Amino acid sequence: MSLYMFFDGFTSTTQEKMFKGYTMSTYDQMVYVSGFSAIISVAILMLKGALFEAIYFALEYPALLWDSTLLSICSSLGQMLIYYTIKEFGALFFSTVMVTRQVISVVLSTIVFLHPLSIYQWLGFVMVFAAIYYKTNEDSKKPRTKH
Repeated sequence: MSLYMFFDGFTSTTQEKMFKGYTMSTYDQMVYVSGFSAIISVAILMLKGALFEAIYFALEYPALLWDSTLLSICSSLGQMLIYYTIKEFGALFFSTVMVTRQVISVVLSTIVFLHPLSIYQWLGFVMVFAAIYYKTNEDSKKPRTKH
């Protein structure tokens, strides 16, 4: 979980720096990230000896093509929204949006599915959201330069 949080924070701030420091479009970033992700996925399948098994599976179940195409379209649209948000509003605003989404998800989960949270979980929940909200509020007071 710690590595996830580290890389999650690292990724959006790095993308924001790339938008500010280089003339890189959202589409360029999407192509590079998706390309390297595909290369890494194929490499891992090859190292595990599962590449041909995955290909045979795809050939055996042709509905996989439709499902993966639909998933890819939705993923691309989501990526475009993420990159647009980071480029136009910054990494901190994007983090606030994502934390807000997670807050709503946790609250709904506790209400709808009756998943209780301990007092320490609620305390951590409030501390993280309050810190991010505070940081966003402080950054919004600074003059913003258009890139």
